[in-house]
Amino acid sequence: MIESDYDKSIKDTIFKDLEPVITGLGFHLVELKIGWTKKETHITVIIHGSNGVGINDCSLIARTIQPRFEFFDEIENLVLRVTSPGIDRVLKHSREYSIFKNRGIKVLLSDAKNWIGGIIKETDENGFFLQRKTGRMKIEYTSIKKAKLDYTEEGEDK
Repeated sequence: MIESDYDKSIKDTIFKDLEPVITGLGFHLVELKIGWTKKETHITVIIHGSNGVGINDCSLIARTIQPRFEFFDEIENLVLRVTSPGIDRVLKHSREYSIFKNRGIKVLLSDAKNWIGGIIKETDENGFFLQRKTGRMKIEYTSIKKAKLDYTEEGEDK
């Protein structure tokens, strides 16, 4: 589904409103998804915490942010879902690499046929360093075809 400019504007506004609240609770706002039906607005908030995300964390975030949605005229009959990113999340935005720093990842580069794995280390606006068994390598965001979290890369020997 292609997101309209109007939908993107609403999503960006809500993201900017929620991000400092969620950060203040000790979590990162990874992604915000919004969908509308004839009678309801469905919002999924994906969060990450350095110590993981449990059901109590999701409940706390939901209770904290739900009243904020009353200020948005576009939202009617809210169905709110707060969840973790999952253990094999596909990374969709360059800012996610800093959120998942020191986590295992598999990357498929645009000019490669095989996935490479390692641990996300330092990040900047252009890319990140991937720590592999064979050493560190710099990966530019523009060279990534697909990337996903992979906890199997987080072994002691990495």
